[in-house]
Amino acid sequence: MGLPCPRIDGGSLPEIIDDGRTGFICDDLNEMVSAVSRLSVIQRHHCRQTFEARFTVQRMAKDYLALYENLLSNNRRPNRFMNPRALRHRRQVTNIVLDTFQENVG
Repeated sequence: MGLPCPRIDGGSLPEIIDDGRTGFICDDLNEMVSAVSRLSVIQRHHCRQTFEARFTVQRMAKDYLALYENLLSNNRRPNRFMNPRALRHRRQVTNIVLDTFQENVG
């Protein structure tokens, strides 16, 4: 990753491309042709930084772990099928996973 590109707008494109910084979001083919002449204003290192901030496995895994940890810590209503011992075990497993992840991913 790190290659600037013009793309026709649609779907999740605004989540992927920062218009004018990492590429150009265009409405039609004519805008894409025009955007090619402006590619020199896009800096490849910005494209790479954006990719690393949004799409690396490490970043996504950290987000998932944060979500799971948040769900566990905010579980105020006890699950009728979850006894206290099982709940403690689930939190212990979560802590082990978090520790292992942090050791391996940083």
